[in-house]
Amino acid sequence: MSPVTSPNNTVSTEVYRPQPSGRFAAPLPTAQASAGTADGTADTSAAPEPKAAPAAKWLVLLLGLLLLALTAVLIRDILVHEQAITGGQWLPHAFTWLGALTFVTWMFAAAIACGLLALLVLWFVFKPRAKTHLPLAAGTEAWVRPTDVARMSTASARRINGVLRAHSKASRKKVKVHAVVGVLDDGLQQRITDAVERRVSVLANPPAVEVRVTNEGANR
Repeated sequence: MSPVTSPNNTVSTEVYRPQPSGRFAAPLPTAQASAGTADGTADTSAAPEPKAAPAAKWLVLLLGLLLLALTAVLIRDILVHEQAITGGQWLPHAFTWLGALTFVTWMFAAAIACGLLALLVLWFVFKPRAKTHLPLAAGTEAWVRPTDVARMSTASARRINGVLRAHSKASRKKVKVHAVVGVLDDGLQQRITDAVERRVSVLANPPAVEVRVTNEGANR
């Protein structure tokens, strides 16, 4: 940096500005712009909620296996027709049997069974996906599993003086904590409850906390 004299005899300081390299030739986006969309506007779209796999997943897998089996039969019949392998074709016999069928009473039951099966498939296809995660406080767009909530609750209970062991089970509505203590006092259960409630308060909809305390010292 060196002083520069302007035409009106004033001294100014020349600020050194490096030339942009090829990697960062464009101006770096600001924090506000980087959090928004490409045109610089704020991105108001929320993160999608994690959900379980569709109920129709197993039906699709089963259908895929059936189609693979049918493909294997078709390939075999083609190879038999081209005399690449020996044996008789299977599909012509099946088509001949189907073409020779006549109406019998059991077809009513078969039709009803096919209709019920179709309704069951539609129910699996349109069944809403189960929610598997719990949202954190508003604005974070983060999600945790009930298993993670149980682990957090267990860790909070174990930090309380007098707690020897702790185990937790969590669902979307309730957290059950079982704490084993050496000496049970009047306020220990409430202290455990308060600690767990503070920990699960990071959730958008904190579940109810239920604490059960077992005095291990009384069993000795």
